[in-house]
Amino acid sequence: MSFRRIKQQGMTLLEVLLVLAIAASVFAIVFQTYQSMRSSTDAQEVGQQVNTMFQALSGFYKANCSRNISYQYAGAPTYTTAGLLDPSNAPPNPYSVSITAQLVTAPNNYIKQWPLPINPFIDNTATDHGFVVQFNLVANAPNQITDSLNGQIPIGKLYLWQSQVAIKLRNAAEATTDQNLLQANCTSSLNGATVFPCNANKPGGYLVWERMPSLSQTTMSISPFWVSVPMLTIFNRQYSNDTFLEMNSASWAGTQYYLCGG
Repeated sequence: MSFRRIKQQGMTLLEVLLVLAIAASVFAIVFQTYQSMRSSTDAQEVGQQVNTMFQALSGFYKANCSRNISYQYAGAPTYTTAGLLDPSNAPPNPYSVSITAQLVTAPNNYIKQWPLPINPFIDNTATDHGFVVQFNLVANAPNQITDSLNGQIPIGKLYLWQSQVAIKLRNAAEATTDQNLLQANCTSSLNGATVFPCNANKPGGYLVWERMPSLSQTTMSISPFWVSVPMLTIFNRQYSNDTFLEMNSASWAGTQYYLCGG
């Protein structure tokens, strides 16, 4: 009686482990690629939301940065109601802007959709869904002209506000990494109802972006001539300002908003 060995077909344990290792490597590569793409998409969304805030602040600034002034050939100028950022209202510096009350609620409606979509970078459980917006006074300098007889004559001051948007990070430990990824100007920390500007050097769990108001106007996206907006704004302001009356009136040197519009 003879016996024959039957050779069994199958995979050895080593082969099974090799297949699992290859599958795990492929999965890890695909997952990392997905995470990278997801992070890039989230970062782009943060940029879009920050731009939305800047455009809203630009509209608020244009509506509140000065008074309407009526000049006549002779006599003192007359004023209408001053905006919230006009120096005659003695606005605090920094000036905190309420998103809900001043940017969203009618009749302003500078932000059409609120709250903005949830983003994993932003702590949406915080006040105003993680956004803090404000204006920082960056210039408050005397404006003077040179007279051949009297020398330097003051004709008011130049006031210039800078808009600032900050977000509260969901993961404050990643603040520096997120700053580089999201191209923020700096990291900062809370200062009451506002966030310290970058020049205060108060690093923390907030990311801060700073821009001049004119560089956030919607005309940037609809006109190739948006770069001329600040110059046009200044021209219109100076055109409506009777500098000859001011030069001939030594007793009147009120606050002038030559750079309203920033």
